[in-house]
Amino acid sequence: MEDDAQEVQKANEAFYAAFEHLDIRQMDDIWWHDDDVKCIHPGWAPRLGWHQVRDSWVVIFNHAHRMDFSVCVIEITVKGDFAWIVCREQIATSDDGRRVEGTVMATNLFERREGLWRMIHHHGSPYFAPDTSLPMAPSAFA
Repeated sequence: MEDDAQEVQKANEAFYAAFEHLDIRQMDDIWWHDDDVKCIHPGWAPRLGWHQVRDSWVVIFNHAHRMDFSVCVIEITVKGDFAWIVCREQIATSDDGRRVEGTVMATNLFERREGLWRMIHHHGSPYFAPDTSLPMAPSAFA
């Protein structure tokens, strides 16, 4: 199981390397190319199937001049031929000459086929750290 987790971690690192380098060919190698893959970028409608997923990366890569990542893996889970990683992405990019930074919570799902781990789903959501100086509201589900 530990070897599987390490292989999934390497696949995750390859995903972020492709993203950071804005390299569509590297990104092509990360994903399975079928109708079952999904991608949800922060603020976007879901992209369903390989063609929509790939097109979304082309749009992002064509509109970014530079992308810098710092990724903090929170948890890696492997269950048979499926695995998922929950992580926090610190992203900095250049947009029309100005630097834009943000934090995204992401879940990356991988499937192993023929011994290879490839991505089948990426979901990123904006993350706004709570102000810890404020008291937490009681939960309605407590």
